[in-house]
Amino acid sequence: RAGIRSIAEGNAQVEIVESSSDLASLYANFDLAIGAPGVSQFERACCGLPAILVAQNDKQKPLAAAWGETGAAVAAPAEPADIASAVDGLMTDRDRLTAMREKSFAAVDGKGAGRLAGALMQLVQDGVS
Repeated sequence: RAGIRSIAEGNAQVEIVESSSDLASLYANFDLAIGAPGVSQFERACCGLPAILVAQNDKQKPLAAAWGETGAAVAAPAEPADIASAVDGLMTDRDRLTAMREKSFAAVDGKGAGRLAGALMQLVQDGVS
């Protein structure tokens, strides 16, 4: 946190938010987020907010990589210089941010529960327990 804060200090384009009760309104005000690849990434994706994902532990590394493969996010090592480089690269490429926003919306289409139910029904029909 201290490293990220030191990079953000004095930059009017950067705001550090550690908690919020109204994420949708918050996300609507930003072009890019930095966060973990867990449930909060689904929330960001639902709002079309491109993200740089930083795994907080080894279990999250595959999640960050998978989101990166969708094109909706970028996985970055937990080093301030790497995060800053990713931010700089994205903020200077508006076309990529737009593409990431579109891929975020596409990744969470709201039909996951129906797909899961269909897959479970298929397993039942196939006799898999």
